[in-house]
Amino acid sequence: METVLNQTSSAGFQTEKFEDTMLRLHWTRAELKELADKRIAYSFKDQYTNKTANFYDVFAPRVGEQDSFDFILERTLFRPRDLISYMNECLISASGTSSVSQKNIRAAEAPYSKKRLRSLADEWREVYGDLEDPIGVLRGVDVRFTSSDVTDLLVENLCINMLAGDNTSNYGTFAKECELATSVAYSYAMLRRKLLQTLYIIGAIGFKMHKGSRYEWSFRNEPLLDYDGLTIDSSFAIHPMLFRELNKRAGPAHLI
Repeated sequence: METVLNQTSSAGFQTEKFEDTMLRLHWTRAELKELADKRIAYSFKDQYTNKTANFYDVFAPRVGEQDSFDFILERTLFRPRDLISYMNECLISASGTSSVSQKNIRAAEAPYSKKRLRSLADEWREVYGDLEDPIGVLRGVDVRFTSSDVTDLLVENLCINMLAGDNTSNYGTFAKECELATSVAYSYAMLRRKLLQTLYIIGAIGFKMHKGSRYEWSFRNEPLLDYDGLTIDSSFAIHPMLFRELNKRAGPAHLI
């Protein structure tokens, strides 16, 4: 849908007029847990007793102090493909054993996180072009950060990376934005705005408008970031699915 809107919108185009024709898909925890149980049941059905296994029959019940299914789920965008991807990495980590330990679940997070970043970039490549470098800007900020933490130096380094080399034709949106940033009519502040809006849309970051509010995510709340509505109390957060690949060490509590 984002591709369609980008390619068909023009001056005066109003997205809200088409909202009634759009269907946003959401999955609940219960629905995703049922999917996880079916995935396990399919692979681990007892051939002798005909007993059907479920998630907790194979996976350790907890990771630290947290429910193991919730540990996995909050590192997804609450989509079946993300959940199955993490579970598959866990099963690979536990290869040769009869169960998946919490050590296996933690070990699986690294390859899963690496693949999620790559998949995220691939998923949105048609809309924005290459996103690896824009997502990589998050390496320079804390898990919870403000727009001012995305400094001009980080934006400048992004542009250097985007425009390096002879061929920038495949870089898409941010190569064009960086080329504009070299003119006096387009500032790093405008590029920062575009960066944060895009990272929110693709699910890499969430935001909360006020200190006492919850973080909002494009897969759960509004699909677009109201950048003009941000205040001095507004903040952003990196999605837990990217923690390991971006070398972040904060717990995801109160994020998802």
